[in-house]
Amino acid sequence: GIQVMHSCDKILRSLQDCTKKTGQGSELFCQHLHQQAGWCLFKALCPAEVEGLEDCLGITNIRTHSSHIPANKCRLQQELLSACIEGQQAASEARTAACPSKNRQAPKQGADSSQ
Repeated sequence: GIQVMHSCDKILRSLQDCTKKTGQGSELFCQHLHQQAGWCLFKALCPAEVEGLEDCLGITNIRTHSSHIPANKCRLQQELLSACIEGQQAASEARTAACPSKNRQAPKQGADSSQ
């Protein structure tokens, strides 16, 4: 959690700044930062799988290249990365569901519950 955010902090701040500066055009103008931020998060969560995919593709830094991966090339590495990301998502959802504060409801202000 925290270490992931720390390792991607610079790119996430750059993306946030770009989004603020460009407003509604941010999707187009900040596309490269979106890709870099996404890849950084993948790499922080699933470093071995990302490294395996990068090695298979023969590049050291996939985020500087097209996000398109040729069909059938490195399919196993793609599937391993996808499974890792899905596992991380499931673990995160389980932690959220187990969080004690999730089941607490904020008291209703100004409502009279005795009626």
